[in-house]
Amino acid sequence: MLLRWLLQIEYFEDRFKVVRLVAVWMCEALSELIGVWDPCISSDKMQRTKHEASSSGQSGNVPHTDRGRGIGSDERAGQMPGGSGAIKNGRCVVKVEESDVHEFSEKGVLSLHKSEDTDGSDPCPICLRRCEDEAKLDSCDHHFCFEHICEWISLNPVCPMCKRDVHKIMHNIRGVGADQLFDEVTVDELRNAAERKRIANESQRPMDSERRELLFMIRHLQRVLRDHDDMMARIERTSGGISPEWALRRQENVSRCSRYQLLLDSFDRPRAVVMADPAFRLLVYERHLLRRAIVDDFRAAGGARQRLNVSPTFFAEHDSEQRPRISAFVRREFAVLSQDVQHLDWFVDHVYETMCLHQINSPFFTTILCRESRVRRDYVDHFAQLLFEFAVSGQELEVFDENSEYIRSRFKIVAR
Repeated sequence: MLLRWLLQIEYFEDRFKVVRLVAVWMCEALSELIGVWDPCISSDKMQRTKHEASSSGQSGNVPHTDRGRGIGSDERAGQMPGGSGAIKNGRCVVKVEESDVHEFSEKGVLSLHKSEDTDGSDPCPICLRRCEDEAKLDSCDHHFCFEHICEWISLNPVCPMCKRDVHKIMHNIRGVGADQLFDEVTVDELRNAAERKRIANESQRPMDSERRELLFMIRHLQRVLRDHDDMMARIERTSGGISPEWALRRQENVSRCSRYQLLLDSFDRPRAVVMADPAFRLLVYERHLLRRAIVDDFRAAGGARQRLNVSPTFFAEHDSEQRPRISAFVRREFAVLSQDVQHLDWFVDHVYETMCLHQINSPFFTTILCRESRVRRDYVDHFAQLLFEFAVSGQELEVFDENSEYIRSRFKIVAR
């Protein structure tokens, strides 16, 4: 509050002692506020000044000082160079500006903070303390704490000071000049690690929607078995026998119900493990469950990775890196959908070759797959949809499963 006062002390001979006492009091209050005290203002001087003021019997009003008021005409005659004070009656009158006091207080506090926390070196612009594991960027000369700049870059890949794009971070710097050594981390590595951490945290949420669909399927199969047993009992009473087809169909339903019950009993496993379970993969197709990403599979512009452009040309040009990733997904899905495991390897390669010729979400793609496999058409359509989601995500299969949740489609998928 006192920093806002403009101190301009004028000395009048008839009120000299009162004005001097006020000046001492104000200097003391100002020094306590900014943490600085002039040692020349000692306690005995203060006591002597107070005694002189009280003994004089003067209790007149303190002279009023107006903000921004200049020095009088009689003072200008002895004005000091620079306009910061004047000489009147042989005494120096100092004019203290509010901006000067504010600047002094800021410099004093910051210099004290700098000397204590940074040891004279440039502080980290993020935490304003001494840099821990000092790191520098490839696009500018700013230095930061490695931990803090990594956290910033994982959210926004630009320098927090100059806003230049950042591609690499150098840290653990050793040596000087041409002999300088350092460790290097790319922005893509940091952002992928941050995304992986977010997925791991979000994947801990309960799998409520998947559990509901599993319970629905188990109850549905149990009702089907009861109806089937009633039908078989009536046929046996009327005809005296049961056809092998009826017995085989019942056995299939019993097997499916048992698989789903085992899946339900082990549903407390990690999300990625449950999503990869063959019984759950079959449930996805039988219930036409749609996949939804827990954390967005792509980043907005200004981030790093975008959704992959899954054109036929892309798969043809990136065969070495995309074929193993796509093949892992196709092999797992068709091992559940198809009974022809002998030709599974050939079929996996054939799917990738088809992706190099046709768009995944085109009718030609599903038509070729239906012709080459003995899988229901609606299952093939659903497979193509899931394959497209996996392809554009750019993620490995385990991360894709960990970042997936499945919900019931409101509309049944129509064969294209």
